[in-house]
Amino acid sequence: METGNLPEGMTLDEDTFLQLRDIIYRESGIFIQEQKKYLLETRLIKRLKALKLNSFKDYMKHLKNGNLNTPEYRYLLDAITINETSFFRNTPQLQAFEKVVFPELVNLARENGRRQIRILSAGCSSGEEPYTLAMILHRRFPTVLQEFQLEIIGFDISQEVLQNALKGEYSQFSIRNVPEEYFKAYFARNGNRFLLKDEIKNMVKFYRANLMDGLQLKRMGVFDLIFCRNVLIYFDKDSKKKAIQNLYNVLHPKGYLFIGHSESLHGVSHAFKLVLFNKAIAYKKE
Repeated sequence: METGNLPEGMTLDEDTFLQLRDIIYRESGIFIQEQKKYLLETRLIKRLKALKLNSFKDYMKHLKNGNLNTPEYRYLLDAITINETSFFRNTPQLQAFEKVVFPELVNLARENGRRQIRILSAGCSSGEEPYTLAMILHRRFPTVLQEFQLEIIGFDISQEVLQNALKGEYSQFSIRNVPEEYFKAYFARNGNRFLLKDEIKNMVKFYRANLMDGLQLKRMGVFDLIFCRNVLIYFDKDSKKKAIQNLYNVLHPKGYLFIGHSESLHGVSHAFKLVLFNKAIAYKKE
């Protein structure tokens, strides 16, 4: 248990934990199990100190004095959002994207007379996933990018990670899987940090949005391809169903959905066709 750094008397009591958990679940779909209570304690203790509050009950009162659009609610969601990610994560999925899925979507767009291809990165965190897709497309499909208007959109519920995404500045840990040819072409070293070049940064737009809010997603338009990887693992079954339905609603017919390699839509949705690739799977909207 990571409670050793908590000041004496500043532990999260059961009633306050349940209230906070309900707020987080209602606003994000993330369900924090009781054995993970310590995560709320350790992630919010700095906030209590900054606000000069003496207990989590006082924090709950402070939270209730605002509304869902106040910075405090955004801070709470930022604090509990888990944002570990990296570039070129899950190579088999990216190979399926490059070798099969994207060429198929290009041909489909041509058949339908469309000159725009749109890709969504849901739960994009600090931007590694959508920027990875942008690098692959920039490197491998230059003629397609001249023929089509490509739009890559990333969204996340955390304003903090989106600010990091816009900076395009990363640690050695984040870039550890970047192939050498991509690293040389698209990154510049700045001390112990690595800066993504503007030609890739300019290919991606970022928005703060909630996967559970279907109206927010619909305002973004319809997409040919959606990546929502390693997001559903934090949801319970009801939240998963709602999230997947929201994504289904903004996906073009015959469009693809990629989720995390350890995730599954079994028991969540029957609306997609399972497509098998070499060491990877995707879900297709029929």
